[in-house]
Amino acid sequence: MCSFCVNGKAYIGIGYSPYTKELWEYDPITNSWTAKANFIGTNRQNGTSFVINNIAYYGLGSSNSSAKSDIFSFDPIADSWTLVDTFPGGPRYATSSFTINDKAYIGCGSDLTNFYNDFWEYDPATLTWTQMNDFGGTERHATNHFVINGIGFSGLGRSATFESGFYKFIPSGLNEIRGFAYRDQNQNSTYDTLDIPEQQLLIEVNPGGKIYTTNSLGLVKTPADTQITYTLNVLNTPNHYTLSGVNNPLQFTSTGNIDSSTIFILTPNNAANDVSIHITSITPVRPGFDGFYSITYKNEGTSPVDSIKIKLIMQNQLYFNNTIPNFATTYLSSSLDTIHWSFYNLNPGESRSFMIKYINSLFGNLGDSVYAYAEINSGLTEIDTVNNFSQQLDTLIGSFDPNDKNVSSTSLTPTEVSAAKWLTYKIRFQNTGTYQANYVRITDSIPSELNLSTFELLGYSHQPCTYTIEGNNIIKFNFPGIILPDSNSNEPESHGFIEFRIRPNTNLVLGDNISNRAYIYFDFNPAVITNDAITKVENTTSINEINISKSDLRIFPNPSSEYINCKVITNQTNDMLFQVAIFDSQGKLINKVNKSNLSNPINIKSLQTGLYLLQLLDSNGKIYSGTFIKGKYT
Repeated sequence: MCSFCVNGKAYIGIGYSPYTKELWEYDPITNSWTAKANFIGTNRQNGTSFVINNIAYYGLGSSNSSAKSDIFSFDPIADSWTLVDTFPGGPRYATSSFTINDKAYIGCGSDLTNFYNDFWEYDPATLTWTQMNDFGGTERHATNHFVINGIGFSGLGRSATFESGFYKFIPSGLNEIRGFAYRDQNQNSTYDTLDIPEQQLLIEVNPGGKIYTTNSLGLVKTPADTQITYTLNVLNTPNHYTLSGVNNPLQFTSTGNIDSSTIFILTPNNAANDVSIHITSITPVRPGFDGFYSITYKNEGTSPVDSIKIKLIMQNQLYFNNTIPNFATTYLSSSLDTIHWSFYNLNPGESRSFMIKYINSLFGNLGDSVYAYAEINSGLTEIDTVNNFSQQLDTLIGSFDPNDKNVSSTSLTPTEVSAAKWLTYKIRFQNTGTYQANYVRITDSIPSELNLSTFELLGYSHQPCTYTIEGNNIIKFNFPGIILPDSNSNEPESHGFIEFRIRPNTNLVLGDNISNRAYIYFDFNPAVITNDAITKVENTTSINEINISKSDLRIFPNPSSEYINCKVITNQTNDMLFQVAIFDSQGKLINKVNKSNLSNPINIKSLQTGLYLLQLLDSNGKIYSGTFIKGKYT
C-alpha cells in the first residue's frame, strides 16, 4: 500500500490483493475516513511516495511482472492527480526514498531482474534530476529509510540475501557546515531563546566565493570537502547592527560530518527608528482595465514600531476598490484616489506587503505617464526620512505579455558602471491556465556581469514570499500556497510579480551586455520562459530610469505644494554646481535655474497641480532625473 501524511492527515491506498487505485484520507481529529480521487496511473504495488511543500508524490512500483518509472503528484486541496515526470534511473519497484530541504532522493530498488544502488535527486521547483553518489552498500531493494536533522538514512532490505547494514546520506557534499543567524532581541551579544532567527542573510563561503541565504529558521547550509579551510562571511549586515557570534575557520579531516558551531549574532549598535516603503505596479496600466499596485513596508531600524500610517495617492481617474488581504481604510477621499491606512507592531527587520486593486477609467493616449505615490509615517524621529516616500511611474499601454521581465535601465554608461548604478528588475506573471495555481515558483540565474552580493528584494505581490540562494548563482523565489486564480475565472487577480535590485560588476566595458531571463513555474507545469531583459554598456545621453525611490536622485517631500528638496545618491558631493530643469508631463520646459548647493529647497508654488519631470545636470555633464507631484496633498 501507499501511505503519506499532509497537513495533519494521513492518506492510504493504491496497492495489491487485489489491485486498487483507491486513496483514502484519515482525519485523526474526527476519527473519520474520506474517499479521495482515485490514482490515475496503472495498477501497481511497491511504489514509492514522499511529500514536498504539502504536495504528495507517488510512482515507480510494479504491476503484472512489469516495473514502472512514472511519477505522479497528488494535491490534497484540489483532490487531483497529475503526471509529473519519469524517473531517469529506469523502471523499478521497492526503492529507497526520503526528502531533505524540499528535494527528494530516490534510489536502490529492483526491476524484477536486477538490483540497483544508484541514487538520484529530484527538485520539484525546477523539475530536474541530478544523479548523486551511489548508495554506500550493496545493490538492494525494500530498504528502510528516514531523515534525522537533514541527514538521510537507508539500510536493511535484501538482494540475493537479507542485508543488515545502515548508511547515511548528506546531500551535496562529503561534509556540511551549518550556520545560524539571529537578531539579538535583548542586546546581550549572545544567542539565547529570546533571539529571533534572521532569514535571507547573504552568506559568502570561501574558497570559491559561493553565496547562500539563511532560511526562515536562520539556518544556512553548505557542503564542504576534507582538508580545506572554509570561512563564512556575511554580505548584507543590516544598517545599525553589529555582527558578532562564533565564526571560526573550519576544516574537516574526515567525511560524513556536520559542523554547527557557526552562529551569527546581529546586535543593535544604536537606538535607531527607521521605516521604509516601496510601491510598484503589478499589472500594466491599460485604458479601461482594472489593475493592481503593491506596497511593501519595512522596519529598517533597531526598535519595534508600534504604529504606522501609510498614504497612497493615485493618478486621477484611478479609483480605489479594495486591498488584498482586505482590511479597513482610515481615510478615503471623495474622488477615491487618496487612501490612508493604519498598521501596528512592526518588529525590527520585519517587512509586510499588501495589494491595492483600482478601477481604471483612464482614456488617455498610449504613452502617457501614469503615477502613484506612497508615503509612510511612524510618528517617530527617524534617522532617514528619504525612504519614507516612494513613487511608481508607468506608461499607458495597449496589449502586453502577461509573463515578462523588464529592467530599469536598458543601457549604462562607463561612468554608471564604475559607480555600480543599481539595476531594478521586475518579473511579472499571470496564471492563464484553466484552474487556480496552488504554487508559483520563479528561478532566476544571475549572470556573471551582475554582483550577486548586492541583491535586494524590493517588493512582491503575495505573502509569504521566500527566496533561496544555494551557492550556484540561481535565486529561487517561492510563493507557497498562493492560490492564484486563473485569468478566465478572475482576470484582475490572476497577476503577480517580484521586484529586486542588484548592482553590475564595475569591470564591464563598452559593448558588454547584461542579459537575464526568468523561468516561471505554475504548480507542476513546464516553465514559462520570459523575454530577455538586456542592458548594454554604451555611451549615451538617454535617460533610461525614472524611479524616484531607487534611482540616483531623491526628491522629497513628494507630493508637495510649496517646496521640494533634491539629493543625489552617489559618491559625488551635493554642493557642486547644478543646472535644474523642470518639465511638465508633455515634455515642455517650465523652468531652468542654476544652483550651487542642493541643500536649498526649490520653490514650486507657481506650478499648476500635476506631474513634473526634474533634471539635474552637474558640472561633469552627468544627468540625474526624477519625477514629483505638485499639489493635491492631503
